[in-house]
Amino acid sequence: MRGGEASSGPAKAKPALYSEDQTEAWRCEEVPSRSVLCPPLVQKLPDGLVHLPDATPKVMLALKAEGVVGEFALAVVGFARRGGRSVPEHRGVVCRQRDARQARHAHLELEFKLAEEASRKRLRQAAAGWRRVLGLLVKRRELRG
Repeated sequence: MRGGEASSGPAKAKPALYSEDQTEAWRCEEVPSRSVLCPPLVQKLPDGLVHLPDATPKVMLALKAEGVVGEFALAVVGFARRGGRSVPEHRGVVCRQRDARQARHAHLELEFKLAEEASRKRLRQAAAGWRRVLGLLVKRRELRG
C-alpha cells in the first residue's frame, strides 16, 4: 500500500522510457564507424544491419575500394584477457542489410581469386625449386664427368 491506497495485485514493472523514440525499434541506416557488438554480447543487431562472420576486413576494404559494398564495421563477438587487459575479439564484419547479399557474393569471388593466386604462386615456387635441383644435378654431373 502506498499513501493509504489499496493494492489491487502485484505491480507490473514498466521499462524506463525517456523519450518517444524509445518506444520503437531502432533502425540503423548508417553503419557505425567503429566496432559493433554482435550476439552473444547483445540480444540482436539493430534493424538494417547484418553480421557476416566469414568476411575478413582486408577483403571488405578491397570490395569497398572497388565500390561493391558501402560502409562496414568490425564485429565484436566477445572479449579476451591479454596482458591483464580486456581486449575485444573480432569475427567478421557488420554491414547494411541491403549490401549483405552483394557483399557475400563479391567476398566469395575475391576469396576464390586470392586462393587461385596463392596456388599459382606455390606452383611457380615449386617449379623454381625443381629447376634449381635439376641445375645442381647437371652441374654435379659435369664436375664428376
